[in-house]
Amino acid sequence: MKLSAKIAVSLLAAFIFPVAVIGWVSVNSLFSFTHSSYRDILRDKAAGHANAVNALTSTIKEGLEVSSEYPVFKLLLNNRAQNLIDSLNNSQAETVEFIKNMITANEKLKEVYLVDNNGVIAASRYSDDINRPFSDICGALGSFKSWSDYKIMPYADKHNNKYLLAYMKITDDSGSKIGAVVELYSVSSLEDLIYASRFGNTGSVIVLDMQGTVVLPNEASQRVAPTFYRSLPTVSLIIEQMRYGDLKIHSDEIQYPLNNKKMCGYYNYIPELNCLVLASIEKNEIELKAKETITIIIVVSFLYLLIMPAVVYMISRQLTNPINKIAESLENVKNGNFDFVCDYDKPDEFGILVQSFNTMASALNRTNTELLHNQQKYKLVLEDISDVIWEWNLSTNDFKIYGKWNEIFGYDLSNTGSRNLFAQQIHAEDKLKFLNEFNLYVTGKKDYFNAEYRILNAAGEYIWVACKATAINNLSGRSSIIMGTISDINERKLSELQVQQLAYRDTLTGVFSRQALKQGVVELVKNKPKILMSLIMIDLDHFKTANDTYGHSFGDEVLKFVGLSLLDCLREDDLVGRIGGDEFVVFIAHADSIGAIENVCKRIMNAVCKKVNINGIEYQISCSVGAAIYPYHGDTMETLFNCADKAMYNSKNQGRGQYYLLSKDEVLDNVCVGAESISL
Repeated sequence: MKLSAKIAVSLLAAFIFPVAVIGWVSVNSLFSFTHSSYRDILRDKAAGHANAVNALTSTIKEGLEVSSEYPVFKLLLNNRAQNLIDSLNNSQAETVEFIKNMITANEKLKEVYLVDNNGVIAASRYSDDINRPFSDICGALGSFKSWSDYKIMPYADKHNNKYLLAYMKITDDSGSKIGAVVELYSVSSLEDLIYASRFGNTGSVIVLDMQGTVVLPNEASQRVAPTFYRSLPTVSLIIEQMRYGDLKIHSDEIQYPLNNKKMCGYYNYIPELNCLVLASIEKNEIELKAKETITIIIVVSFLYLLIMPAVVYMISRQLTNPINKIAESLENVKNGNFDFVCDYDKPDEFGILVQSFNTMASALNRTNTELLHNQQKYKLVLEDISDVIWEWNLSTNDFKIYGKWNEIFGYDLSNTGSRNLFAQQIHAEDKLKFLNEFNLYVTGKKDYFNAEYRILNAAGEYIWVACKATAINNLSGRSSIIMGTISDINERKLSELQVQQLAYRDTLTGVFSRQALKQGVVELVKNKPKILMSLIMIDLDHFKTANDTYGHSFGDEVLKFVGLSLLDCLREDDLVGRIGGDEFVVFIAHADSIGAIENVCKRIMNAVCKKVNINGIEYQISCSVGAAIYPYHGDTMETLFNCADKAMYNSKNQGRGQYYLLSKDEVLDNVCVGAESISL
């Protein structure tokens, strides 16, 4: 299948399949979705109006609490309760005037009555109401004495004017009830809210009292009689629950018939008023809205399916044409045709891509030309240089060698590609140091790599070489390739070692020179190892007399013999050095016990004190030996030399030709303290 066909199929699947799925899901779920939306509207309407009524009743209650504490009200009711006639007339006139001012100040407050404990009106703004039973005013609300401390309820007078009747008791200073204040508030603002609450064509909000009678709005706006709802089984059950205090404040969905129409509604119960806010709408209106929405979705989906194939074809053509041109260009570059130019000049994303590709191809062409030129140049350079060039690719782990490896080492290592095989040719004594230094450089812990070590050649000999390396970073700044050179420095290195050997060795006896011995001892004791070591001083007896008698050549031969004898009788890691004309020093690097050190002293005596024949002269060599033990006699080079020198003189003082090993007790007695230091 061609790319254009694949794109077309993919686009059709991407556009049509989701639309089909969404349409199918929408058709199947839209009824429930629409019902759910309207349920939310009904629930919000009922709750919103309930909140508005609650806010109004809270405001009224706050006003009542203030009114019940007015001194003029308490004074009048106290006068009535005590039948104080003279005071009553004055306080009554003052109270009536106070009530008139209250009503004038609050436009929603329509009437205020002060009622005594007998249910008789004690004060009103109308003089005709004073001393009348309050039941004449409130009618069916009647039994005033049974009211609680505070009450608020819907109320309609004989002219069917609707109010909210609010009542709160008034007490004297002792807390005894002496009457009550009753306030009638206009519900016009609340009724306006109810009128404005219509939604849809059939949705409305009403307020029912505990008898199931419509309180708000008035009858003129209702499609049924005010007492219609009390006859409905669903609503009458709610009213019954409301009477007995079993009604929950928020309802689930309720359904009931109204004028042969099915209604859906939600209610909110208002405990303060003992009323019900009911929001409802015809069920048929909800279903009609759902059908209208489904019709719109079907029409839009059909038009979408008609237009989409043509749109998909156009998009696929727009995509595949430049892609085909770019693919052709890539094929040319892959085949090495770097000067190929892709022909596409539209100012879109593909045009930008093609322009970038042409720029890249041009750069590749220049780079390729330079690489070919440099390759020839480097080939000529490699043929002329005498060094080995090596390259290690850190990404692929490939290892390559160029140059004169075969000429220097006598075997071919250029085609192995193995870094491990190269490392195997390094001398065992140099390998660990070489690898550690190289790893420090590779990991960036050292800024350079320059090492000298030995590599095995075809003849089985190790040749000294110098190796240098440099890292080549990739675009991210990390090392990707390490290149270096290997130079043959064998002749120079052997010369240096020979010079170094001459500096470290006594030219006559072959043992360590004074300086080399000093460095060796300092190195061994500087870290204060917890082992036994010993410094032994050896002085030839009567050597000066023999040297003067038989000549310096004779003396030189004696010194050579002593040097060789000491080297032969000691271990390889023990140090032997000559520090003066006939003075030698032996440093035992480690000993198992003091007894082992004493055995070394005996071995030295046996090796050195021999009769020799030099140039036909029979000569008995004798020596005096003194030994100090680390750490008992000191833990520094100077202290050990002083103590060993002291021990050697003890040996001479006791008759020569013997050894003297300092004991711990002698050190404790400060035998070595104050001894003249030996300068090395």
